[in-house]
Amino acid sequence: MTIDQLLQFAGRLHPMVLHAPIGMVIGLLAIEAVALVLRRPLARESRTTLVMLVAFTAVLSAVSGLLLHNEGASESALVQTHQWLGIAVASAAATMAVLQWRGRGLAYAAMLVVTAGLLVPTGHYGASMTHGIAFLTEPFAPKTERVALTSATEDVFVRSIKPILDSTCISCHGAERTKGKLALHTREAIERGGENGAILLAGLPSESEIIRRLRLPLDDDEHMPPPTKRQPSEAEIAAIEAWIAAGASFGTSTATVEALALPVAQTPAVAEGSLAPPPAPTQALASLRQKLIHVEPLARDATLLIVDVSAVATTFGDQDALLLLAPIREQIADLKLARSKITDATAALAATMPHLARLDLSATAISDDGVAALATAPALTELILSQTSLSERSVTTLSGMRSLKRLYLWKTGLADDAKQRIATALPLAIVDTGSIADAEILARESDVAPATAPATATATSSALVPVNTTCPVADKPVDPNFAIVYKGRVIGFCCKHCLAKFLDDPAPYVAKLP
Repeated sequence: MTIDQLLQFAGRLHPMVLHAPIGMVIGLLAIEAVALVLRRPLARESRTTLVMLVAFTAVLSAVSGLLLHNEGASESALVQTHQWLGIAVASAAATMAVLQWRGRGLAYAAMLVVTAGLLVPTGHYGASMTHGIAFLTEPFAPKTERVALTSATEDVFVRSIKPILDSTCISCHGAERTKGKLALHTREAIERGGENGAILLAGLPSESEIIRRLRLPLDDDEHMPPPTKRQPSEAEIAAIEAWIAAGASFGTSTATVEALALPVAQTPAVAEGSLAPPPAPTQALASLRQKLIHVEPLARDATLLIVDVSAVATTFGDQDALLLLAPIREQIADLKLARSKITDATAALAATMPHLARLDLSATAISDDGVAALATAPALTELILSQTSLSERSVTTLSGMRSLKRLYLWKTGLADDAKQRIATALPLAIVDTGSIADAEILARESDVAPATAPATATATSSALVPVNTTCPVADKPVDPNFAIVYKGRVIGFCCKHCLAKFLDDPAPYVAKLP
């Protein structure tokens, strides 16, 4: 055990000992006031004992505070003010003790009042260091419901991200207080990071420390903000993720500014029969088509859209989603992102789409965090998670998504019993677990012609004779037990796996059919 360790330990006692002089000063002041009113002066021994205790605890608190500050606390004006006020309290208490010891009654009484008065601003600044400068008045502050962008020429960070940080982080990580040597009030401070290094990696939201902390469970010791503070909404976190995915730019970018026009409050669920959104911006649609992304109305003359990135899936990532999809997020009703390079950041963006009913995330890097984000999607009824890697954590999330009507879970890494638990929790939904009995569910409504008897892989009607004799996927003889109706034709396969592979991407195999 070294002297440095002992001094560090003594400094960290400050939060424990600082309350002693506060209580003793208030108690002594109250006792003296009562004695004055009753005209029964305190016994000199009793007064001396109390005054000495006040002086001792005040000096002890000031010394421990100085040791804690020397350990590496912030040099902000808030900390400096609290430090000097603490020294003033200790000095006043010590002076009061000397005056009382020498029998200077009036001077002692005046210094007692001064000591008590100094405790008020000292305690206020100390509380501000712990809870934020606006802690007392925060309940009366207006709540920001939306971060809106009024001009595409304004700085995207200032207009979209800074308001989120100001409302959730700045009280502990700002100009007045830099907990963990981290400040988030300026570009320079954010780029500098804290005592643990950088907090964000441009283009990599999932690997950025700020996102990791925000996404931790609320009861985790490393979760930020602390549970007692206002927590950012899912849409706010999604906006920060999208900003980082787009490069965490502090400069002006018209496309990025438009893309980050995200609500910071939860998007309300769209009531049945509600008004359709306005038409998508013409420039946004042109940008999609220029990038070879298929977009079409959900129905004739509808403003709701179907968006399919399959033509560019191998190169379509989070930044593309941010720049191309966010400007039309209010119009997207059906979004196909299968086999693309998107991650949980785009899933969080999708969760803010008020009319998104169908989302295909098959064969993407979506994880439990992305699924958790989608739990807040207001209109989602069909979710395709096939060929992703999920864990038990997603079982709980999906089991609570009662608005789902169709859920695809084959090849997700979930155990059969886990899938069954989800299916049991969603009795009104069709849940494809990847079993043979679920093969009919794999046939999408847009592709399968209606029939009096649904095509299944376990009991195909004798009238449904496949048009092919060779499996279009594996070039093996067709097993009649595995057949579906696809665009008016009965197609047979050799096994359930080929059937699933076909439905995941029919285009390469349709050409092989007679």
